[in-house]
Amino acid sequence: CPPMSARFSKPMPTDDGTEFHYDKDEAVASDQMRMVFPLVSTVSYLTSVGGPTVILNMTSVDGTHHVPPIAAVGHFSYPVGGRHTMFDGRMLHGVLPAPTDGPDSGHTRITLLVNWWTNTPHAPNCRALTPAEASRFVAASGPPPPPPP
Repeated sequence: CPPMSARFSKPMPTDDGTEFHYDKDEAVASDQMRMVFPLVSTVSYLTSVGGPTVILNMTSVDGTHHVPPIAAVGHFSYPVGGRHTMFDGRMLHGVLPAPTDGPDSGHTRITLLVNWWTNTPHAPNCRALTPAEASRFVAASGPPPPPPP
């Protein structure tokens, strides 16, 4: 099995989006100025509110120059509790804000983000949890979301 990294997204008001970005080994990007991407990136929606995750057919070798320069294809993944989206870890992606006057305004969008890597990302941004930390993480996550309608 390839190494994986997981984190809950910071719960965010649905009126906010998330800047478009690349999932990458942050230590390698900072120290060596090159991009090392996960093999697969995933988003699991724990709530059904907020704007969609948008995945574009753009990648980069250095984080500055995009290939292609303008996206030709985009995929919109709308938040539905229990929905799981997987995509090529090299792709540029972000979250569009929900309309400020829409039904989701003021609610909280929560996702579980898991990346699958061919190699374990470098420290300090990736480390194994101790059994006690893993137990606290699972206990704090609460019950699973209800199945989608």
